[in-house]
Amino acid sequence: MVDGGEGVPPAGRESRRLLVARLAEQICERKMSAPAIFFFESIRPLNFVASQTMHALAPLMSLFVDPHRWESFAEALEERETIELLIDEIEKKEQELSKRR
Repeated sequence: MVDGGEGVPPAGRESRRLLVARLAEQICERKMSAPAIFFFESIRPLNFVASQTMHALAPLMSLFVDPHRWESFAEALEERETIELLIDEIEKKEQELSKRR
């Protein structure tokens, strides 16, 4: 079942949101918001190519990172709106952190 005509089932969209939120939180905790936003803005036109590259690198990267999370993020990148969601989430988390300081 497809919700909203976006081509992503509701369960897949929610798991993508959680993945994006977790990644944004880790980026902000490491104080890498500006470089991450710059990087994601620069690969925005190539998000599908980036996802396919991540799929190709999955066997090697499984030595360093959790393979399930790597594949989940690669699958999320196949959707165009994921980059925008990630950038928005990083900016939101960064604002929350700056209010706490």
